[in-house]
Amino acid sequence: MEHITLYALLAYMVVVLIIAFRNRIFDNGRGFVIGNRKVSMFTTASSIAAGLRDGTGVVTWITFAAAVGYGASWLIVAMAATMWFMSFSAAKVRKLGVEINAVTIQDIIKHKIGHRLAVTTAILVFITGLLLASANLNVIGTLFASIINTPKEITIIITALFVGFYLFIGGYQSVVKTDVFQLFILLGISVVPFVNMDVPNVSESLKMFASLDQNTFLAFIGIGIFYALGTSEYWQRMMSATNENASKNGMRLGSVFLICITF
Repeated sequence: MEHITLYALLAYMVVVLIIAFRNRIFDNGRGFVIGNRKVSMFTTASSIAAGLRDGTGVVTWITFAAAVGYGASWLIVAMAATMWFMSFSAAKVRKLGVEINAVTIQDIIKHKIGHRLAVTTAILVFITGLLLASANLNVIGTLFASIINTPKEITIIITALFVGFYLFIGGYQSVVKTDVFQLFILLGISVVPFVNMDVPNVSESLKMFASLDQNTFLAFIGIGIFYALGTSEYWQRMMSATNENASKNGMRLGSVFLICITF
């Protein structure tokens, strides 16, 4: 089983590199950061949905599931609902991004509110991103270390170099297209329990979904709303879409994908 996991991970890394080299960008800053605003609706939606299923997301989701079972799904419900609400502003965000040549939400904050708040949010985003990246590297590095019986520090360094290389080569386009690839994997995995007829009892699942105490329920709703509104990548997905409709509908379709691969 460990050999199968290792081969699957290596195959995934090969596909990621192929995607990066096919989308390599060396001469265009906007292309590197935001894909020249030519990301399709489906790619936008796929990136929004699959982006949550990284190493940190998997560990967090397993932890929540162990603690409260299907009740943790309220977090995703709140996220999806917030993303749908945000979609009504997506066209305006994308249009403003084009007008002021913005590539991040901080550019829009600077334009609309001021430099100080833009710098403050940039620092918060940087710290959060650094923590998430560290957690992801730790998860995948630990997985590799357990499979090939190598010190975790070495596999983490190798993983960091690999990720840095593929990002440097392909930029934003490689990230969003890798997310499309991940979405198809996730949708495929979602079918496995039904193929094996190992589907959880629906009534028991619904009981767990509805049996949270009020504070835990409100906490998951709050986390979901905060994550959708406060994560810069969602705003970046709006601005990178190929047009206003792709921006708006990409957010909506992404919320649907998110619900599907979760439940």
